[in-house]
Amino acid sequence: MYVPPAFREDDVDILVAFMRAHSFISLVSVLDGAPVASHIPIVVDAAEGQVSLSGHLAKANPQWRAFDGRASLAIFSGPHAYISPSLYEKRESVPTWNYIAAHATGVPRIVTRADDPAAIEAMLAAMIQQYEAAYQIQWDSLPATFRDSMLKGIVAFTMPVTRLEGKYKLSQNRSPADQRNVATALLASDDPTVAGVGAAMRRIDEGRSPHPLSVAPSSRRLVSGLSRGGCRSPGKGIALDSTVIETDRLVLIPMTTAFFEACLAGDLDTASQVIGLRVPEDWLLEGAVMRVFLERLRRDPAAQPWLMRGIGLRATGEMIGTLGFHLPPDAEYLRGVAPGGVEMGYTVFPAWRRQGYAREACAGLMGWATREQGITRFVVSISPENEPSLRLAAHFGFRKVGYHIDDEDGLEDIFVREAEA
Repeated sequence: MYVPPAFREDDVDILVAFMRAHSFISLVSVLDGAPVASHIPIVVDAAEGQVSLSGHLAKANPQWRAFDGRASLAIFSGPHAYISPSLYEKRESVPTWNYIAAHATGVPRIVTRADDPAAIEAMLAAMIQQYEAAYQIQWDSLPATFRDSMLKGIVAFTMPVTRLEGKYKLSQNRSPADQRNVATALLASDDPTVAGVGAAMRRIDEGRSPHPLSVAPSSRRLVSGLSRGGCRSPGKGIALDSTVIETDRLVLIPMTTAFFEACLAGDLDTASQVIGLRVPEDWLLEGAVMRVFLERLRRDPAAQPWLMRGIGLRATGEMIGTLGFHLPPDAEYLRGVAPGGVEMGYTVFPAWRRQGYAREACAGLMGWATREQGITRFVVSISPENEPSLRLAAHFGFRKVGYHIDDEDGLEDIFVREAEA
């Protein structure tokens, strides 16, 4: 890839975060002297200094025959945007295009069930976990004959990366004024792809990673049982004593008074900077909810870690939902069903549902409350018609203890979960 020095990105952690966020790739090989390409989803793994890709092709696709000891190229394409010369200070300027891309080169190795059945199962599980974790239950329940027939129709491979190139063409060769003009114009776009370029430019201008919440591969750990909860350095607008919870794919960031105030004022840019996530416009429609939690924070600032949090994707910095506890532990209204407990609620925005994010976020929040705060009783209130939430409650072992009539939501069943301290 042609990469002028101004646009070159060599930080492996930054590139891995980008690759994970844009994992539908173009895989290019050479077969019988001619280039061939396939467009496929892959899983990016990074451990002990080695980046590798894994995925599969249809067996009917001849490209896998090109893997015999020969290199292939994986192309990762990110946000891109047309840049008008009207945004530059000098009239003697021409149009261009800003974009982010990464190229990963390596020699794919075919993995067969006969040689390594455990590896095939692990690769499929990793792909399901990345793209739709909830599907794992359905896949495991399918007849063995059907699963075997599906597996016979694919060719799985791993590709250790031997060369990794990153290109972040974000107007670094222009003046600071030009860069700010371009970023401001792109951020104002209704097209999320265009706005994504502006967001990356803005983060670089502020001295931050072009990918918010990018995490070094060495610091990532797989989640087992209740997801791990831990502290990280707080971002702008987050109180120093706030606890940010991280899971494998998500970050759960407490919402502050400054965040709610910016949202209620309709200032998405400031709100996004305060929480460190890109906040969607639809969130501004939840004004009534925001006012309730803002008032609770103003009455008791120390309650912040217990109240509402933004659910963010660690790889991209998108805010994909909210969750939190209604009040700090041992609220008076809960003492009859769960003394010392907390009531939990969550919302995953429609575009991000059915990918296992709700389960992962709830596990992370409850895990933090139990390990860090000693909370063992959790309460949820669910409408009898809300089947996804009922399934989630069953997964975590909640048991029904009663019901109540909510002023807005009507009949809701009350469930309690007892966790081991």
